[in-house]
Amino acid sequence: MGEGMEQRIHVLLVDASGLRVVVDWHSGRWLLPVVIYRERERILPRVVDLMARRRVPAYALGQWLGRVSPQGDAVDWVVVLRAADANSQVTRAPWTSIERLVHAPGFIAYQEWAIARLMSSGACRVNGPFGELTWLDRVVGWAEASVGAVSRPDILPYRLTSHTVVMRLQTASGRFYFKGLAPDAASEALLTGKLAGAAPRSFAATQALDKQPDGSVWWLMRECAGTALAARPTVASARRAAYECGRLQLALPVSIFDGLETIDIRATADWGASFLGRLADEGGAQRLALLVNNARDAVGRRGQGSSWLPLDLDPGNVLVDDHDIRFIDLDESYVGPGSLAAATFARRFRSLTGGAHAKADLEIRVAHARGLRSAALCERDWRSFEVLSIVLEMNAGWRRVRRNVERGELTASLDAIEQRIAHRLLRRLHDAVAR
Repeated sequence: MGEGMEQRIHVLLVDASGLRVVVDWHSGRWLLPVVIYRERERILPRVVDLMARRRVPAYALGQWLGRVSPQGDAVDWVVVLRAADANSQVTRAPWTSIERLVHAPGFIAYQEWAIARLMSSGACRVNGPFGELTWLDRVVGWAEASVGAVSRPDILPYRLTSHTVVMRLQTASGRFYFKGLAPDAASEALLTGKLAGAAPRSFAATQALDKQPDGSVWWLMRECAGTALAARPTVASARRAAYECGRLQLALPVSIFDGLETIDIRATADWGASFLGRLADEGGAQRLALLVNNARDAVGRRGQGSSWLPLDLDPGNVLVDDHDIRFIDLDESYVGPGSLAAATFARRFRSLTGGAHAKADLEIRVAHARGLRSAALCERDWRSFEVLSIVLEMNAGWRRVRRNVERGELTASLDAIEQRIAHRLLRRLHDAVAR
Protein backbone atom coordinates (compact mmCIF):
# COMPACT_ATOMS: atom_id res chain seq x y z
CA MET A 1 0.00 0.00 0.00
CA GLY A 2 1.15 3.56 0.44
CA GLU A 3 4.64 4.43 1.55
CA GLY A 4 4.72 6.01 4.98
CA MET A 5 1.53 4.24 6.05
CA GLU A 6 1.39 3.68 9.82
CA GLN A 7 0.58 0.29 11.28
CA ARG A 8 -1.64 0.71 14.34
CA ILE A 9 -1.66 -2.44 16.44
CA HIS A 10 -4.51 -3.06 18.87
CA VAL A 11 -3.39 -5.69 21.38
CA LEU A 12 -6.01 -8.23 22.44
CA LEU A 13 -4.65 -10.34 25.31
CA VAL A 14 -6.91 -13.34 26.02
CA ASP A 15 -6.76 -15.94 28.77
CA ALA A 16 -6.42 -19.69 28.17
CA SER A 17 -10.18 -20.08 27.70
CA GLY A 18 -10.36 -17.33 25.12
CA LEU A 19 -13.35 -15.92 26.98
CA ARG A 20 -11.65 -13.14 28.96
CA VAL A 21 -9.47 -10.25 27.80
CA VAL A 22 -7.45 -7.47 29.37
CA VAL A 23 -8.86 -3.97 28.77
CA ASP A 24 -8.79 -0.59 30.46
CA TRP A 25 -12.13 0.84 31.59
CA HIS A 26 -13.04 4.47 32.16
CA SER A 27 -16.57 5.83 32.68
CA GLY A 28 -18.10 2.65 31.28
CA ARG A 29 -16.02 2.66 28.08
CA TRP A 30 -13.19 0.26 27.22
CA LEU A 31 -9.85 0.53 25.46
CA LEU A 32 -7.34 -2.02 24.17
CA PRO A 33 -3.65 -1.09 24.25
CA VAL A 34 -2.42 0.47 20.99
CA VAL A 35 1.12 0.37 19.61
CA ILE A 36 2.19 2.17 16.42
CA TYR A 37 4.87 0.91 14.04
CA ARG A 38 6.25 2.10 10.75
CA GLU A 39 5.23 0.54 7.47
CA ARG A 40 7.08 -2.69 6.61
CA GLU A 41 8.27 -3.25 10.19
CA ARG A 42 7.91 -6.86 11.34
CA ILE A 43 5.07 -6.42 13.79
CA LEU A 44 4.76 -9.75 15.56
CA PRO A 45 8.36 -10.20 16.83
CA ARG A 46 8.21 -6.63 18.13
CA VAL A 47 4.90 -7.12 19.92
CA VAL A 48 6.09 -10.37 21.52
CA ASP A 49 9.31 -8.65 22.62
CA LEU A 50 7.32 -5.72 24.02
CA MET A 51 5.17 -8.06 26.09
CA ALA A 52 8.25 -9.89 27.39
CA ARG A 53 9.91 -6.63 28.43
CA ARG A 54 6.73 -5.72 30.29
CA ARG A 55 6.81 -9.13 31.98
CA VAL A 56 3.59 -10.31 30.38
CA PRO A 57 4.38 -13.81 29.07
CA ALA A 58 2.11 -14.48 26.11
CA TYR A 59 1.97 -16.33 22.77
CA ALA A 60 0.92 -14.63 19.57
CA LEU A 61 -2.07 -16.25 17.84
CA GLY A 62 -2.92 -13.90 15.01
CA GLN A 63 -2.67 -10.57 13.27
CA TRP A 64 -6.22 -10.21 12.06
CA LEU A 65 -8.84 -7.86 10.65
CA GLY A 66 -6.75 -5.25 8.90
CA ARG A 67 -8.64 -2.09 8.01
CA VAL A 68 -7.25 0.87 6.09
CA SER A 69 -8.19 4.21 7.60
CA PRO A 70 -10.56 6.49 5.62
CA GLN A 71 -7.67 8.89 5.05
CA GLY A 72 -5.55 6.06 3.64
CA ASP A 73 -2.58 6.95 5.84
CA ALA A 74 -2.75 4.04 8.29
CA VAL A 75 -3.86 0.44 8.62
CA ASP A 76 -5.27 -0.98 11.86
CA TRP A 77 -4.76 -4.59 12.97
CA VAL A 78 -5.79 -6.65 15.97
CA VAL A 79 -2.92 -8.74 17.31
CA VAL A 80 -4.33 -11.57 19.43
CA LEU A 81 -2.11 -12.90 22.24
CA ARG A 82 -2.83 -15.67 24.70
CA ALA A 83 -1.51 -15.33 28.24
CA ALA A 84 1.04 -18.05 28.97
CA ASP A 85 -0.03 -18.36 32.61
CA ALA A 86 -3.77 -18.70 32.95
CA ASN A 87 -3.73 -18.41 36.73
CA SER A 88 -1.66 -15.29 37.31
CA GLN A 89 -2.68 -11.65 37.15
CA VAL A 90 -0.48 -10.80 34.17
CA THR A 91 -1.26 -7.09 34.11
CA ARG A 92 -2.66 -4.48 36.44
CA ALA A 93 -5.75 -4.14 34.24
CA PRO A 94 -8.66 -6.47 35.10
CA TRP A 95 -9.79 -9.48 33.10
CA THR A 96 -13.10 -8.80 31.37
CA SER A 97 -15.46 -11.09 29.50
CA ILE A 98 -14.90 -10.50 25.79
CA GLU A 99 -18.66 -10.84 25.30
CA ARG A 100 -19.13 -7.77 27.49
CA LEU A 101 -17.13 -5.66 25.03
CA VAL A 102 -19.64 -6.38 22.28
CA HIS A 103 -22.36 -4.63 24.29
CA ALA A 104 -20.34 -1.76 25.78
CA PRO A 105 -19.00 1.36 24.05
CA GLY A 106 -15.29 1.58 23.31
CA PHE A 107 -13.09 4.63 22.93
CA ILE A 108 -11.92 3.72 19.40
CA ALA A 109 -14.32 2.96 16.55
CA TYR A 110 -11.98 0.42 14.95
CA GLN A 111 -11.79 -1.58 18.20
CA GLU A 112 -15.59 -1.72 18.47
CA TRP A 113 -15.78 -2.89 14.84
CA ALA A 114 -13.03 -5.49 15.29
CA ILE A 115 -14.50 -7.01 18.46
CA ALA A 116 -17.94 -7.24 16.81
CA ARG A 117 -16.34 -9.05 13.83
CA LEU A 118 -14.32 -11.38 16.07
CA MET A 119 -17.37 -12.36 18.11
CA SER A 120 -19.91 -12.52 15.28
CA SER A 121 -20.04 -16.34 15.51
CA GLY A 122 -20.21 -16.36 19.31
CA ALA A 123 -16.51 -17.25 19.71
CA CYS A 124 -13.33 -15.27 19.18
CA ARG A 125 -12.37 -16.21 15.60
CA VAL A 126 -12.12 -15.11 11.99
CA ASN A 127 -12.42 -17.04 8.74
CA GLY A 128 -9.46 -19.12 7.60
CA PRO A 129 -7.57 -22.27 8.60
CA PHE A 130 -5.63 -20.34 11.27
CA GLY A 131 -8.44 -18.07 12.36
CA GLU A 132 -9.31 -19.61 15.74
CA LEU A 133 -7.56 -19.67 19.11
CA THR A 134 -6.61 -23.36 19.22
CA TRP A 135 -4.53 -23.64 16.03
CA LEU A 136 -1.19 -23.14 17.85
CA ASP A 137 -1.80 -26.06 20.22
CA ARG A 138 -2.60 -28.32 17.29
CA VAL A 139 0.45 -27.23 15.29
CA VAL A 140 2.79 -27.67 18.26
CA GLY A 141 1.43 -31.17 18.87
CA TRP A 142 1.93 -32.04 15.20
CA ALA A 143 5.51 -30.70 15.19
CA GLU A 144 6.38 -32.51 18.43
CA ALA A 145 5.36 -35.83 16.87
CA SER A 146 8.12 -35.27 14.30
CA VAL A 147 10.94 -33.46 16.11
CA GLY A 148 10.35 -33.73 19.86
CA ALA A 149 9.40 -31.17 22.47
CA VAL A 150 8.82 -27.57 21.34
CA SER A 151 9.85 -24.77 23.69
CA ARG A 152 6.80 -22.55 23.68
CA PRO A 153 8.50 -19.49 25.21
CA ASP A 154 10.99 -19.59 22.31
CA ILE A 155 8.41 -19.62 19.51
CA LEU A 156 9.11 -16.61 17.30
CA PRO A 157 6.21 -15.58 15.04
CA TYR A 158 6.88 -13.80 11.76
CA ARG A 159 3.49 -13.88 10.09
CA LEU A 160 0.21 -15.02 11.63
CA THR A 161 -2.72 -14.25 9.37
CA SER A 162 -5.81 -16.41 9.33
CA HIS A 163 -4.60 -18.00 6.07
CA THR A 164 -0.80 -18.02 6.40
CA VAL A 165 1.42 -18.77 9.40
CA VAL A 166 5.21 -18.46 9.53
CA MET A 167 7.14 -19.02 12.77
CA ARG A 168 10.40 -20.33 14.16
CA LEU A 169 10.37 -23.26 16.59
CA GLN A 170 13.07 -24.27 19.05
CA THR A 171 12.76 -28.03 19.54
CA ALA A 172 14.54 -30.95 21.16
CA SER A 173 16.08 -31.68 17.75
CA GLY A 174 17.22 -28.15 16.99
CA ARG A 175 15.67 -25.15 15.29
CA PHE A 176 12.94 -25.51 12.67
CA TYR A 177 10.62 -23.24 10.73
CA PHE A 178 6.91 -23.88 10.37
CA LYS A 179 4.74 -22.58 7.56
CA GLY A 180 1.01 -23.05 7.49
CA LEU A 181 -0.31 -22.37 4.01
CA ALA A 182 -3.80 -21.92 2.62
CA PRO A 183 -4.69 -24.34 -0.20
CA ASP A 184 -3.95 -21.75 -2.91
CA ALA A 185 -0.42 -21.20 -1.56
CA ALA A 186 0.66 -24.81 -1.09
CA SER A 187 2.85 -24.79 -4.21
CA GLU A 188 5.73 -23.15 -2.29
CA ALA A 189 6.21 -26.25 -0.13
CA LEU A 190 6.10 -28.58 -3.11
CA LEU A 191 8.51 -26.43 -5.13
CA THR A 192 11.00 -26.12 -2.27
CA GLY A 193 10.94 -29.89 -1.81
CA LYS A 194 11.74 -30.40 -5.49
CA LEU A 195 14.50 -27.79 -5.42
CA ALA A 196 16.06 -29.28 -2.29
CA GLY A 197 16.01 -32.70 -3.94
CA ALA A 198 17.88 -31.37 -6.97
CA ALA A 199 20.22 -28.98 -5.07
CA PRO A 200 20.25 -29.93 -1.37
CA ARG A 201 23.01 -27.45 -0.48
CA SER A 202 20.99 -24.51 -1.80
CA PHE A 203 17.51 -24.91 -0.30
CA ALA A 204 15.77 -25.77 2.96
CA ALA A 205 15.16 -29.45 3.71
CA THR A 206 11.59 -30.48 4.49
CA GLN A 207 11.16 -32.35 7.78
CA ALA A 208 7.39 -32.90 7.58
CA LEU A 209 4.63 -31.97 5.18
CA ASP A 210 0.93 -32.73 5.64
CA LYS A 211 -2.29 -31.64 4.00
CA GLN A 212 -5.02 -31.01 6.54
CA PRO A 213 -8.74 -31.84 6.18
CA ASP A 214 -9.51 -28.14 5.58
CA GLY A 215 -7.09 -28.10 2.63
CA SER A 216 -4.34 -26.13 4.35
CA VAL A 217 -0.78 -27.43 4.25
CA TRP A 218 1.44 -27.77 7.34
CA TRP A 219 5.13 -27.62 6.47
CA LEU A 220 8.10 -28.04 8.81
CA MET A 221 11.58 -27.20 7.53
CA ARG A 222 15.02 -27.66 9.00
CA GLU A 223 16.90 -24.46 9.67
CA CYS A 224 19.40 -23.60 6.93
CA ALA A 225 22.98 -22.84 7.89
CA GLY A 226 24.29 -19.35 7.23
CA THR A 227 23.61 -15.71 8.03
CA ALA A 228 21.10 -13.58 6.17
CA LEU A 229 22.89 -11.40 3.65
CA ALA A 230 20.77 -8.51 4.94
CA ALA A 231 22.61 -8.75 8.27
CA ARG A 232 26.02 -8.42 6.55
CA PRO A 233 25.38 -6.80 3.16
CA THR A 234 28.79 -6.95 1.48
CA VAL A 235 29.33 -6.70 -2.27
CA ALA A 236 31.33 -9.94 -2.18
CA SER A 237 28.36 -11.83 -0.72
CA ALA A 238 25.94 -10.17 -3.14
CA ARG A 239 28.17 -11.22 -6.01
CA ARG A 240 28.22 -14.81 -4.75
CA ALA A 241 24.43 -14.85 -4.40
CA ALA A 242 23.91 -13.47 -7.92
CA TYR A 243 26.28 -16.03 -9.40
CA GLU A 244 24.62 -18.91 -7.54
CA CYS A 245 21.16 -17.78 -8.61
CA GLY A 246 22.27 -17.76 -12.24
CA ARG A 247 23.96 -21.14 -11.90
CA LEU A 248 20.82 -22.71 -10.47
CA GLN A 249 18.62 -21.11 -13.12
CA LEU A 250 20.82 -22.75 -15.75
CA ALA A 251 21.29 -26.13 -14.04
CA LEU A 252 17.89 -26.99 -12.56
CA PRO A 253 15.73 -29.34 -14.66
CA VAL A 254 12.79 -27.61 -16.33
CA SER A 255 10.47 -30.36 -15.07
CA ILE A 256 10.84 -29.00 -11.52
CA PHE A 257 8.83 -25.96 -12.48
CA ASP A 258 5.78 -27.76 -13.86
CA GLY A 259 2.72 -25.99 -12.54
CA LEU A 260 4.44 -22.67 -11.80
CA GLU A 261 2.84 -19.58 -13.29
CA THR A 262 4.71 -18.16 -16.30
CA ILE A 263 5.23 -14.41 -16.17
CA ASP A 264 3.33 -12.67 -18.95
CA ILE A 265 5.72 -9.82 -19.74
CA ARG A 266 3.33 -8.01 -22.06
CA ALA A 267 0.32 -8.22 -19.75
CA THR A 268 2.40 -7.06 -16.77
CA ALA A 269 3.80 -4.08 -18.68
CA ASP A 270 0.29 -3.19 -19.87
CA TRP A 271 -0.88 -3.31 -16.26
CA GLY A 272 1.92 -0.93 -15.23
CA ALA A 273 1.17 1.49 -18.04
CA SER A 274 -2.54 1.45 -17.22
CA PHE A 275 -1.90 2.17 -13.53
CA LEU A 276 0.34 5.08 -14.47
CA GLY A 277 -2.47 6.22 -16.74
CA ARG A 278 -4.62 6.71 -13.63
CA LEU A 279 -2.37 9.64 -12.73
CA ALA A 280 -2.97 11.54 -16.01
CA ASP A 281 0.40 13.24 -16.55
CA GLU A 282 1.16 13.79 -12.88
CA GLY A 283 4.92 13.66 -12.32
CA GLY A 284 5.61 12.63 -15.91
CA ALA A 285 3.42 9.52 -15.68
CA GLN A 286 2.91 9.33 -19.45
CA ARG A 287 6.64 9.40 -20.09
CA LEU A 288 7.16 6.64 -17.53
CA ALA A 289 4.38 4.56 -19.11
CA LEU A 290 6.31 4.77 -22.38
CA LEU A 291 9.45 3.74 -20.50
CA VAL A 292 7.64 0.64 -19.21
CA ASN A 293 6.54 -0.33 -22.71
CA ASN A 294 10.05 0.18 -24.07
CA ALA A 295 11.41 -2.01 -21.25
CA ARG A 296 8.88 -4.71 -22.16
CA ASP A 297 10.11 -4.70 -25.76
CA ALA A 298 13.78 -4.73 -24.74
CA VAL A 299 13.30 -7.70 -22.40
CA GLY A 300 11.44 -9.52 -25.15
CA ARG A 301 14.25 -8.91 -27.62
CA ARG A 302 16.81 -10.44 -25.28
CA GLY A 303 15.15 -13.83 -25.75
CA GLN A 304 16.47 -15.31 -22.50
CA GLY A 305 14.00 -18.15 -22.55
CA SER A 306 12.37 -19.36 -19.37
CA SER A 307 13.88 -20.46 -16.09
CA TRP A 308 13.23 -20.34 -12.36
CA LEU A 309 12.33 -16.76 -11.48
CA PRO A 310 12.38 -16.02 -7.72
CA LEU A 311 10.76 -12.58 -7.73
CA ASP A 312 11.21 -12.14 -3.97
CA LEU A 313 14.99 -12.45 -4.28
CA ASP A 314 15.95 -10.22 -1.38
CA PRO A 315 19.05 -9.95 0.86
CA GLY A 316 16.84 -11.11 3.71
CA ASN A 317 16.01 -14.32 1.83
CA VAL A 318 19.62 -15.24 1.00
CA LEU A 319 21.72 -17.10 3.60
CA VAL A 320 25.49 -16.97 3.33
CA ASP A 321 28.28 -18.94 4.95
CA ASP A 322 31.88 -19.73 4.00
CA HIS A 323 30.85 -22.56 1.69
CA ASP A 324 27.32 -22.13 0.35
CA ILE A 325 24.56 -19.76 -0.64
CA ARG A 326 21.02 -20.78 0.25
CA PHE A 327 17.69 -19.36 -0.87
CA ILE A 328 14.57 -19.30 1.32
CA ASP A 329 11.00 -17.92 1.11
CA LEU A 330 10.21 -18.97 -2.45
CA ASP A 331 6.50 -18.17 -2.49
CA GLU A 332 6.98 -15.59 -5.26
CA SER A 333 8.50 -18.07 -7.72
CA TYR A 334 7.54 -18.03 -11.38
CA VAL A 335 8.87 -19.08 -14.76
CA GLY A 336 10.37 -16.29 -16.86
CA PRO A 337 13.52 -14.43 -17.95
CA GLY A 338 16.17 -15.14 -15.32
CA SER A 339 17.72 -11.66 -15.27
CA LEU A 340 14.53 -10.23 -13.77
CA ALA A 341 15.50 -11.96 -10.51
CA ALA A 342 18.99 -10.45 -10.60
CA ALA A 343 17.59 -6.98 -11.31
CA THR A 344 15.22 -7.32 -8.35
CA PHE A 345 18.08 -8.47 -6.12
CA ALA A 346 20.31 -5.57 -7.21
CA ARG A 347 17.58 -3.01 -6.49
CA ARG A 348 16.93 -4.41 -3.03
CA PHE A 349 20.61 -4.65 -2.21
CA ARG A 350 21.01 -1.00 -3.24
CA SER A 351 18.02 0.00 -1.10
CA LEU A 352 19.35 -1.93 1.90
CA THR A 353 22.80 -0.34 1.70
CA GLY A 354 21.58 3.13 0.76
CA GLY A 355 23.57 2.96 -2.47
CA ALA A 356 26.83 2.90 -0.51
CA HIS A 357 28.47 0.49 -2.97
CA ALA A 358 28.74 2.34 -6.27
CA LYS A 359 29.69 -0.71 -8.33
CA ALA A 360 27.33 -3.21 -6.72
CA ASP A 361 24.89 -3.23 -9.67
CA LEU A 362 27.71 -3.98 -12.12
CA GLU A 363 29.14 -6.70 -9.87
CA ILE A 364 25.73 -8.36 -9.50
CA ARG A 365 24.98 -8.08 -13.22
CA VAL A 366 28.30 -9.65 -14.27
CA ALA A 367 28.21 -12.38 -11.62
CA HIS A 368 24.68 -13.41 -12.56
CA ALA A 369 25.63 -13.61 -16.24
CA ARG A 370 28.61 -15.79 -15.33
CA GLY A 371 26.28 -18.15 -13.49
CA LEU A 372 24.04 -18.30 -16.54
CA ARG A 373 27.11 -18.74 -18.78
CA SER A 374 25.96 -15.86 -20.93
CA ALA A 375 27.21 -12.42 -21.88
CA ALA A 376 26.45 -9.75 -19.32
CA LEU A 377 23.62 -7.38 -20.17
CA CYS A 378 24.64 -3.98 -21.42
CA GLU A 379 23.75 -1.02 -19.22
CA ARG A 380 20.69 -0.10 -21.30
CA ASP A 381 19.25 -3.63 -21.28
CA TRP A 382 19.99 -4.02 -17.56
CA ARG A 383 18.00 -0.85 -16.91
CA SER A 384 15.08 -2.31 -18.88
CA PHE A 385 15.10 -5.44 -16.72
CA GLU A 386 15.19 -3.23 -13.62
CA VAL A 387 12.20 -1.17 -14.80
CA LEU A 388 10.20 -4.29 -15.53
CA SER A 389 11.18 -5.84 -12.19
CA ILE A 390 9.71 -2.78 -10.45
CA VAL A 391 6.44 -3.23 -12.32
CA LEU A 392 6.37 -6.94 -11.49
CA GLU A 393 6.93 -6.21 -7.80
CA MET A 394 4.14 -3.64 -7.71
CA ASN A 395 1.83 -6.00 -9.58
CA ALA A 396 2.53 -8.80 -7.11
CA GLY A 397 1.75 -6.43 -4.23
CA TRP A 398 -1.49 -5.33 -5.86
CA ARG A 399 -2.56 -8.95 -6.37
CA ARG A 400 -1.81 -9.76 -2.71
CA VAL A 401 -3.89 -6.83 -1.52
CA ARG A 402 -6.80 -7.81 -3.77
CA ARG A 403 -6.64 -11.38 -2.50
CA ASN A 404 -6.57 -10.21 1.12
CA VAL A 405 -9.57 -7.96 0.56
CA GLU A 406 -11.47 -10.77 -1.15
CA ARG A 407 -10.69 -13.11 1.76
CA GLY A 408 -11.78 -10.53 4.31
CA GLU A 409 -8.31 -10.28 5.86
CA LEU A 410 -8.21 -6.59 4.91
CA THR A 411 -11.03 -4.09 4.67
CA ALA A 412 -10.31 -1.20 2.33
CA SER A 413 -11.43 0.64 -0.76
CA LEU A 414 -9.75 -1.07 -3.72
CA ASP A 415 -9.95 2.14 -5.74
CA ALA A 416 -8.03 4.03 -3.05
CA ILE A 417 -5.44 1.26 -2.75
CA GLU A 418 -4.95 1.12 -6.51
CA GLN A 419 -4.37 4.88 -6.55
CA ARG A 420 -1.73 4.56 -3.83
CA ILE A 421 -0.02 1.71 -5.69
CA ALA A 422 0.01 3.85 -8.84
CA HIS A 423 1.76 6.64 -6.92
CA ARG A 424 4.25 4.18 -5.46
CA LEU A 425 4.99 2.78 -8.92
CA LEU A 426 5.52 6.34 -10.17
CA ARG A 427 8.02 7.09 -7.39
CA ARG A 428 9.93 3.84 -7.87
CA LEU A 429 10.28 4.39 -11.59
CA HIS A 430 11.32 8.01 -11.04
CA ASP A 431 14.07 6.82 -8.71
CA ALA A 432 15.25 4.25 -11.26
CA VAL A 433 15.41 6.84 -14.04
CA ALA A 434 17.13 9.42 -11.84
CA ARG A 435 20.04 7.16 -10.92
